[in-house]
Amino acid sequence: MGFLVSVGDTLRVRIGTYTATQAGINTLALAAVDKTGDISDVQQSQFIASALAQSLAPLYKPLMAADATFQGLSIQTLNTSPKPLPEVNVAEAGVGTAGGDLLPGQASGVLTLKTAFAGPRYRGRIYIPWAAENDNDAGKPTAGYITRLDLLGTYLSAQIVLTGVAGTLTLEWVVWHRDLGVVTRIDNFRSNMKWGTQKRRGDYGQRNIPPF
Repeated sequence: MGFLVSVGDTLRVRIGTYTATQAGINTLALAAVDKTGDISDVQQSQFIASALAQSLAPLYKPLMAADATFQGLSIQTLNTSPKPLPEVNVAEAGVGTAGGDLLPGQASGVLTLKTAFAGPRYRGRIYIPWAAENDNDAGKPTAGYITRLDLLGTYLSAQIVLTGVAGTLTLEWVVWHRDLGVVTRIDNFRSNMKWGTQKRRGDYGQRNIPPF
């Protein structure tokens, strides 16, 4: 199975990370802005999901305690009808590599994703789950954690060019304006020097069900 991706399509990317009791999901959007030839001799969605997982897994795992797992990701078009089934890739699944025990589940690293325009409508924020105790210093992220968070922010604000068997596909991370069905390109980021809170990931929250 799978689906084709055309210029103008917007993809929802869901990144799945888990502990024994909770799921932590980050949801982002990618826009296809250029395409030459054919990137895959199978369905393109499989190629894209695999490439994204190979890039994101080594960026997420160093931000997570060993009690947490990077499970994988799914992609699905947002602006097509009918929507295809999500393409799931779990080939890069593995445990976190940050040292120390897991911090309380609601504590999250915070990335602010920026566009060329001002105002909350034109920026995004993602809460990176499952930080480790060794990355906490007097209630704030350590310099080492911020350095690793910067690496993820750099990837999530840069253009991606995928090269396949007979062509290329260019993708850009975007803010999806669901009310208008349009997107704004993300081109910068800020790693925040304090922990954010996602109460749904805490021990008192109802257990989140992994999406894949």
